[in-house]
Amino acid sequence: MPIIPFLLALIFTSASAHAAGRPWEFTDASRLSSRSMSCAATNAFVQTKGAVILYTDRTEFDRYVRSALFCYPEQVTEDAFVPTNNNPACHIGYTCLDPTLNRR
Repeated sequence: MPIIPFLLALIFTSASAHAAGRPWEFTDASRLSSRSMSCAATNAFVQTKGAVILYTDRTEFDRYVRSALFCYPEQVTEDAFVPTNNNPACHIGYTCLDPTLNRR
């Protein structure tokens, strides 16, 4: 069945080409840092993806969301400000917070 290898190659080629135009998309477990992007780019990344994990320092990271739709039903949102390469406190969206435990 020569058609299956062809289709697989076509899928992987188009996926690679699509991701190549967006530097924030990774296919491996790369660490994406908010400090490597502008405030606008970081905000757009969160808004586009809906929920992302970003490093804000070498060892600090968190999950940031576009809205409460990306949190568990019992969680609430809290404004999230992260350092970017052009703003030390850029509002990029929200983090999910469990109000009964007062933590993420």
